[in-house]
Amino acid sequence: MAVQFLYSKQGTHLTASITQLTNTPNRLKYTHPSAPTSTPRTYEAAERATRPIPTLRSADAPETETRETVSADSVGIIVIADMEVTMPPAETQKGKMTQNKHKTTKQPHILLLKQFRPPIDRVCIEIPAGLIDSGESPQTCALRELKEETGYTGTIIPSPSSTTTTATYPFDTYPGPTHFNDPGFTNTATHLIHIAVDLSDSRNTSPDSQKQLEENEHVEALWVPVKELYEMCVKLEREEGYAIDARVGTLAEGVEMARRLGLGGA
Repeated sequence: MAVQFLYSKQGTHLTASITQLTNTPNRLKYTHPSAPTSTPRTYEAAERATRPIPTLRSADAPETETRETVSADSVGIIVIADMEVTMPPAETQKGKMTQNKHKTTKQPHILLLKQFRPPIDRVCIEIPAGLIDSGESPQTCALRELKEETGYTGTIIPSPSSTTTTATYPFDTYPGPTHFNDPGFTNTATHLIHIAVDLSDSRNTSPDSQKQLEENEHVEALWVPVKELYEMCVKLEREEGYAIDARVGTLAEGVEMARRLGLGGA
């Protein structure tokens, strides 16, 4: 069964109406030998129609098909900006203040979006994202989608030269590994592109006026300190009822793991 979602904004709330469409299946069943017995199995899968090449590989397809031939159809955008944060006076072990004034410092923040998603009937916390146009590089797509969805103008974060991997595959030309979002069910795949936004840039002073949203898109931006991403996800889900996109949740788990393991000063 496939359904069509039509939603409209009423004040601060979104309402959705659902219409069932006929003759438009959203599931594709196919058989494939299952190693090691080669016994055919029937799978259920959803395939993105905009994907540039066939991705449901036949049983006799060569195993040499790699990321060069199985490309991503979308990008997820990790947007970072340095923002000023006022720190409270620190305390000594005896409870005395080590400084009398609040200290202002800059901390990296990540850009998140609040967007209503009809399939789950909830507002979801996401990173900016979008589909790659034909002939468009993931990096170009990321810059375009960022501008359209949020109004912000950014630049690709250059890769550090401190490791062999980033020196061989620099971020400005290599979009990173292809991430398959749910390979047990769908062929959709994405690249995660890192972008820096300079909030002092005159082009970013009034981002809402620069958005180029489609008529049925309703997106709200939210800046969160990177170091607080995990606890913010917990709060947004448990206390405020938002759904957490898997990419945001994975990033948050990585930040929390780095903190617990004492990696990178997290």
